[in-house]
Order: sequence, then C-alpha cells, then structure tokens
Amino acid sequence: MTTLRVLCWKTCFKRPSVRRSLAVSQTEQVVLGALLAVAATLFVMQGFCVSGECMQPHLFTGERVLANKLAYHFAAPHRGDIVIFDYPKDTRQIFVKRVIGLPGETVEIRDGLVTIDGKPLPEPYKTFTAHGDMAPQFVPHDQFFMMGDNRDVSDDSRYWGNLPRYDIIGRAVACYWPLQRFHTLR
Repeated sequence: MTTLRVLCWKTCFKRPSVRRSLAVSQTEQVVLGALLAVAATLFVMQGFCVSGECMQPHLFTGERVLANKLAYHFAAPHRGDIVIFDYPKDTRQIFVKRVIGLPGETVEIRDGLVTIDGKPLPEPYKTFTAHGDMAPQFVPHDQFFMMGDNRDVSDDSRYWGNLPRYDIIGRAVACYWPLQRFHTLR
C-alpha cells in the first residue's frame, strides 16, 4: 500500500521540462534584478552629475557621484560631509556642497577664514584661498550652513541662507565616473 501512494505522488507532480524551467528562472531573475535596482535607486543609492566649479578640485563638471540616500535617516550630517540636496530657492535644481555649520552654531568669515563660534575651522580639504567676509550667521535647529570647496565661485549658504534638513537628498560617497577619477569622498 505504501508503494502505491508513492507512485501516485510521483505521477501527479511531474517536473516541468528543463527548457521551460530555465527560461522561467532566467526571466524571474531579470525581473527581480530590475525591481531591486529600481528600489535601490529610489531608496538607497543614486547617481548624480556634477555641474559647475564650486567643488573643485574634489569634483569637476561632468563627473558622476554616488549618493547614499539612507545616510541621514539614521544620523545627522557631520561637518565636512559632501551633501547632495535640493536647492532651497528652486527645488528643481540639485546642488552639491560641503557641510560647514551645524545647528546651534554661529558661522563667520573674516578675510576668507571660516570661524565656528569664534574658533577657526580647520579645513584640510580646502585648496583655494577664499576672499571676503561674512557677518556672523546663526544656524537654526534642523538647518545647516553649506559651502563649496572653491569658495570664490560657489553659490552657497552665504548667498541663500541655511539649508533645511528636509532638502537633503543624501551624502555623496564616491565619484564613480570617469573611471580614472574614481575615488571615495570624505
């Protein structure tokens, strides 16, 4: 009696042909891969194209950077982070700048030297000497003071004010194109 049950079981559940199962499996893998890529782009990582000279020599026009869109869902931006964000005066434009001032701090510029709460800001990433002054500016809660590395050509918080946290898209983590300029961003 046990033998009969096994035979019935085997005949009721036939394996699909190898050709059909391979085609279905590959199609499922392609669809799953596409869905994962879309989900990753929407929620985790996204590429952006750099336009302008404001972040030179770290980023140049035409280069592509990868942004971690989850970075600031679990932690606040840190001073020195390179951030991708919606331009506050026109959210159809996307900017890339460096975090200089944090919430609760006062940012001032004297003879091109940035000070935070009266103390000079060490900026090892800055290679161009900036010109000009800026009166002390307080950075309110949930806002950040942003500046480009190439200060003399940068349209930044000195001109349009502090950046609200909700305008931040993500933290730039790497320059991935062109390949010969591949580097992580700090």
